[in-house]
Amino acid sequence: MGHLTRKEGDDPGDGRSLSNTRDRALRLLAMRSHGKDELRRKLLAKGEPPDHVAQVLEACEQQGYLDDAVFAYNRTIARVAGKGYGPIKVRSELLALGIEPTLVAQGMARAMAEIDLEAVVGQVVARRCAKNMPGSSVSQEKSARKRCFDILFRRGFDSETIQLVLP
Repeated sequence: MGHLTRKEGDDPGDGRSLSNTRDRALRLLAMRSHGKDELRRKLLAKGEPPDHVAQVLEACEQQGYLDDAVFAYNRTIARVAGKGYGPIKVRSELLALGIEPTLVAQGMARAMAEIDLEAVVGQVVARRCAKNMPGSSVSQEKSARKRCFDILFRRGFDSETIQLVLP
């Protein structure tokens, strides 16, 4: 099966047709992009037959609807530049979604080449830490800087990047 069009007689007799699996996969992909493993899990969780899921995933890959490297790239752009998360957290999320480590590395490398990470960290500092930064005493300022460092570290930024940006 190399395409995603409906076919006559693709009902295996259990009420779950290949076209239903195809339709469900395309609906999920229309809402947002998915990694292959994530889409497989969702389809199986909805009770789709494993053989149908395998065929549909293969067809989606052949048609270019499903590409883990592109997914890793897009997810990195969205999470780092869009939501202010660091590359460490995004890498962890992608791996947890079942994206192969080599594809994670490729997609993230391409995305990170387009992102000004220091600017992203600066925006997070302005949004999440600025109200705490101007302290009236040295100890308050030190405490505020530590809180901000912790926020950024939990968001997935490495300590070297954080130290470049924190005042």
